[in-house]
Amino acid sequence: MKKVYLAAAATSALALAATPVMADDHASMSVYGWITAEVQDNGTEWDATGNGNSPSRFGIRGSREFGAVTGDAQLEYGVTKAQGEGPGIRLANAALSGDFGSVRIGSQWNPGYLWTTATTDVFTSGAYTGARSTDFVFRQDGAIFYYAPSLGGLDIAVGGNMLASDDSSDEFDTMTVSARYSFGDLYVSATYMEADDENSSEATAFAASYDFGMFTLAGSMSDNDGVGSYNDNGTPYEVVATVSATEELTLKAAYTDRDLEAGDDSSMAAEAAYAFGSGVTGFAGFSSSDDGINDGEDILSFGVQVVF
Repeated sequence: MKKVYLAAAATSALALAATPVMADDHASMSVYGWITAEVQDNGTEWDATGNGNSPSRFGIRGSREFGAVTGDAQLEYGVTKAQGEGPGIRLANAALSGDFGSVRIGSQWNPGYLWTTATTDVFTSGAYTGARSTDFVFRQDGAIFYYAPSLGGLDIAVGGNMLASDDSSDEFDTMTVSARYSFGDLYVSATYMEADDENSSEATAFAASYDFGMFTLAGSMSDNDGVGSYNDNGTPYEVVATVSATEELTLKAAYTDRDLEAGDDSSMAAEAAYAFGSGVTGFAGFSSSDDGINDGEDILSFGVQVVF
């Protein structure tokens, strides 16, 4: 039955993309996605079912203009490569945008990730576990965010999420304020997020990057108080370097410190990615960690990603 659901979803996506209404000059629709296939040695066993740091997915984007306002929507499914497993919703949202900025409602990326901690999230392989420490939020269900019009390179976003299943409050369950600024090759960002829970959990994060041409250096840190993907109480940080060795070959290296209370919390990771062309990229990664991360086991991974 799950196979039927997957086939139906894919068929519906293609049918929608081809529907006559999209021939309207004021409307557009596209189907996108990729498959990431990876083989990984996590120090104890080999596994060929992983997605690395870029899970397989497919999605639909559509937009329609009416006057000075544009409406757009996005629907994205995550895909597992295991037989008999159906797709699951990753993103489902709609937005209105214009001179006033934009308002987006639904399951979506939190700008704290998009603008701040994603600055150093550059790995494709499973070696990313040795390169990440500052993430405290990714996607959120039931979210509403306002993105203000860009002002001289400065962007600001504010909003949060509200879930009926969460009885902690009749207001926002989380609130986020994010800002980013670009000036030439310099990029900086900051995010503050708080949760309406009994512990008044919160996180403050900063990130910066500079593009030297062939070489990009980026860093991020977060001050977590009760919220965090890798450390919910501490001040983790990471530094990442990306080198465009050739037009096809990209090299990456990262150092991170998760600031765990028990110590033994740092790791290093490296990755090489080769773009064969036409959306096909091969990658190989390696990470070495202290005992507090991945039980101190080294990770070796390699694989391929095909974008369509």
